[in-house]
Amino acid sequence: MKKVFIICLMALLSLSCFSQVSVDLNEIKNGTKLFEIRNGSFWGRTGEYSYVIVPLEGISQKDLFHKMMLGLNNVYMDADKVVSKIEPDAITVNAYYTTDKSSNCIFIIDKTAYKLEGFKYRFSFKFKDGKVRIDSPVVTTVDYAPMLDNNKKMQGEFNRIEGLYSSVGNIYISINDIISKILLSSYNTKKDDDW
Repeated sequence: MKKVFIICLMALLSLSCFSQVSVDLNEIKNGTKLFEIRNGSFWGRTGEYSYVIVPLEGISQKDLFHKMMLGLNNVYMDADKVVSKIEPDAITVNAYYTTDKSSNCIFIIDKTAYKLEGFKYRFSFKFKDGKVRIDSPVVTTVDYAPMLDNNKKMQGEFNRIEGLYSSVGNIYISINDIISKILLSSYNTKKDDDW
């Protein structure tokens, strides 16, 4: 009896070690966020993995790659400037996001209020037959300016700016929206879209 219990316990542990976070397109359409932020880093939505899997059954690796490139061209004005690729295995996006002028992305450092101007980010898509892996985004630098002097632009590393964490929610929402828009633009095709 003891041996059976130990074998069952080991089987359960091995299943949990090899499980992965997956999100289908319908969840993304309904607003499910792919990543969360903890301690200044992005994690898959359960917080256990640094990636998320989107299952797309019946689509080959090559077709997933090409559809993603089409989707990236729909989202970015000049995708060639922000995309590096290893066909058909991976695509990395290095881009810059400018915050909306009416945005209230404000944080405080040493009793001075700053407004978030924008940020540089990077994330990767990896492809296998029937699934896309999205590695957690990385925000590399942020641009900000004092609220009272917009001409004094500043830049710093995302994880090194104390006080920025009050604006992290806006960065989190923006990154998730960008990735969702790319995925839906790439793989959310209608059956009657055959012109």
